[in-house]
Amino acid sequence: MLFPGESLSHWLDKVVAACQLRKLMDNLLRYNYYVDNMPIDDIQGLETQIQTAVLDRVAAPFDKAQIDPLMEEMNTNFTKLQN
Repeated sequence: MLFPGESLSHWLDKVVAACQLRKLMDNLLRYNYYVDNMPIDDIQGLETQIQTAVLDRVAAPFDKAQIDPLMEEMNTNFTKLQN
């Protein structure tokens, strides 16, 4: 939308920048979709020693119900990085 008093060249620069940003975001979304949907069956998760070391560094006591989802998320992120 070209506003009154706005130069045509400035408007065209904004449209070009918006198109480039859209293409970049489309590529990033596509990449993240591929990474999220890669098979991870043959990839090993974090070693038990590392998981224990992480739990030992937690200062506050937590219930197992609070820790398990966080450890699962950490393990999922680790397997994504392995792809």
